[in-house]
Amino acid sequence: APNTANMPKGRILAEQYGCLACHAERERLVGPAYAEVAKRGYSSDKILQLVRAPQPTNWPDFETPMPPMTDVPEEDVKEISGWINSLK
Repeated sequence: APNTANMPKGRILAEQYGCLACHAERERLVGPAYAEVAKRGYSSDKILQLVRAPQPTNWPDFETPMPPMTDVPEEDVKEISGWINSLK
């Protein structure tokens, strides 16, 4: 397991909820890199909306649509979105 001592809470939560299976900080995987998401300047409320009801048309060059992640608590999504937006 990675040493989480100096890891941002949002990064730890992203790992815990499986976000990092499809997203990485700086490289394209199944989904866009979080640094690319950060460049779009989405608010934490907007990221919450997109986690609950993904909009594949926002990322037309990706083949696999993101499934709705409705089981992640709102406060954890906000923590994750703060970490995402710190990557720009």
